[in-house]
Amino acid sequence: SAYCAILADQMMRHGVPGARAFVDAGLDYRARSGESHYDAELLRLRAELAGGRGAAAEADLKEAVALARGRGARRDALAASLSLARLLHGDGRDEEARTLLAEACTGFDDEEAA
Repeated sequence: SAYCAILADQMMRHGVPGARAFVDAGLDYRARSGESHYDAELLRLRAELAGGRGAAAEADLKEAVALARGRGARRDALAASLSLARLLHGDGRDEEARTLLAEACTGFDDEEAA
C-alpha cells in the first residue's frame, strides 16, 4: 500500500489521471493483508481526489486523523488535519477548523519544523 499511496499522491500533484485506482488498490490490499501503515494517507488521498468536499470526504478525513493519531504518526495526522480543516473552512466551520489545527500542531517544536 505504500507504493500505491506514493504513486497516487504524485499523480494527483501532477494532474495525471488514474490516481484513484491506486488509492483503491492500496485500500484493497490493506483489507486483504491487514497492513495498515498507510491507511491514513490513503484515506486522505481518497478524500482529496473526491474534491475534498461532502460527507464522504469528511468521514474519510476524520478517520484518517484518528488512525494517524492512534499510530502516533504526527506527519500523517497533520496532513489529514490540514485537508479536513480546508473542508471545514469551506463549509463555514472556521472554529472547528482552528481547533483541529491547534490540536494537530501540539507537540511540534521549532526544531522539528525546521
